[in-house]
Amino acid sequence: MAITCPSCGMENSDAATECRRCRASLVDAPADDLSASLGVICQRCEAYNEPGVARCTTCGYKLASDEAPRPAVRAPQAEAAGEPLTPAGSSDPTLSEELHALAMSAEEAADAGVQVTNGANAASPPARAADAKPAAPSLPRGWAAVDAAIGGGTARNPPVTPSLDSSAHKTCQSCAAENAPAAKFCSECGTPFVKAPEVDARQPKSDLPPTVSVLMDDVPAEEIPTEDALAEPVPAEEPPAEDAPEAWAASTDPTARPAYGSNPETSPIDLQDPSPEPLGWEEPGAEASPPFQASLVVERGSATGTTYLLGHIENVVGSAGAAVELPDDPHLAPRHAAIVFEEQRVLVRDEGSANGVYLKVRESVAIEPGDYFVVGERLLRFDGPCELPVGEPAATPYLGSPRPQGTVVRVSEILRGGKTGRTCFRAGPAISVGRVGCDLNFAADAQLAPRHAELRIAADGSATLVDLEASPGGVFLRLHPQQSLELQAGDVIQIGDQVLRLEVG
Repeated sequence: MAITCPSCGMENSDAATECRRCRASLVDAPADDLSASLGVICQRCEAYNEPGVARCTTCGYKLASDEAPRPAVRAPQAEAAGEPLTPAGSSDPTLSEELHALAMSAEEAADAGVQVTNGANAASPPARAADAKPAAPSLPRGWAAVDAAIGGGTARNPPVTPSLDSSAHKTCQSCAAENAPAAKFCSECGTPFVKAPEVDARQPKSDLPPTVSVLMDDVPAEEIPTEDALAEPVPAEEPPAEDAPEAWAASTDPTARPAYGSNPETSPIDLQDPSPEPLGWEEPGAEASPPFQASLVVERGSATGTTYLLGHIENVVGSAGAAVELPDDPHLAPRHAAIVFEEQRVLVRDEGSANGVYLKVRESVAIEPGDYFVVGERLLRFDGPCELPVGEPAATPYLGSPRPQGTVVRVSEILRGGKTGRTCFRAGPAISVGRVGCDLNFAADAQLAPRHAELRIAADGSATLVDLEASPGGVFLRLHPQQSLELQAGDVIQIGDQVLRLEVG
């Protein structure tokens, strides 16, 4: 009749004592050992293991059922009787595999502060009376097994009862259980203890620098420092004066400078931060502010009454992308003129545009041949002295207007598009321009006064443009290309069709 394994269901022969598949026992277990057929509890870590497992799956301890009984701790009377001790390395059948694992080597015994003799030439401790021996303190779990392993084969120096100070215990990193100093595995969970690395005896155990011991008897009395000298802090050694540039260069502040006293050779090096910047200094790369406030006001043009604040040192006036932008005037260039602050002055500069920059004349100004000026809506050019052409002589003279006598100057009108309009030849001493009753009359110009301006010719041929102040429109003289002129508060400039007035403050 076949026997069915209760664990895996495999059928076995009638004489089988264990299953041929899972090795489970087929012999009826006693009633008090029913738990063994259901599983095995590790005697070391108390972990549950499945039936048929030979070693603990947690700590690796052997789970054989026929394990030899643990040897009892040797009684003090046996030690006193001088019974022979079994060496730790012998094959004693009563010594379990656990005790072999817990037995310590000579190196570990040296680290633990004990002397292992393994039973050889071990001196028997002196016998003590049973009534005089004090009660042995209770040992932590696992110490009894350690004492059974090393037994009387250890001789402690000095031979006294080992101290139970917790600082000498080995604390398990897994379960925090305390173990004997010589234990290789935790008595609670079986975790092995990592052996501490060996330290070379030739190397110092401390990282502190070496010290030199000096006997006070060998030091002269005058060289021994007093208490006051020891209490005062010792100042750091200062670099010599010739090393001052190197000390300054080593500073982390690139703007630091060495500060010397009256005598640089004896004064200590003191790297100081630079003094605060004086008022008026600007940040590197930042644009400076104008020294005073000024603005341009449109008197006549596409945006009459508009005020433009001059917030930069150089303020460009033009039709696009300028600080003072006037996009509605077709006669303006993108960069037509510039209003520049220079120290405490304000200058106007012609940027070389085709139509130029005109400055209103204050009473009178010198004019040169080729200069342009504006009166009312008229653009005129002063051509200077010239020679009148003379016709070929004929038998009958040609009829015409009287020829001017003396030096003759010419004034030409410039029309839109650059063409020349009417031309006036006069000998002087003055050439007047106005609406009526003048050498040059422009009756249709409403901005002209009847007698608006004059060109006065000197005997040496020089000329002066004079505003007769008969009209608020005034007279404007054009600047030469790239020329700069200083402006005063209230001065008026004309660019294109725009008339702008400078306001200061």
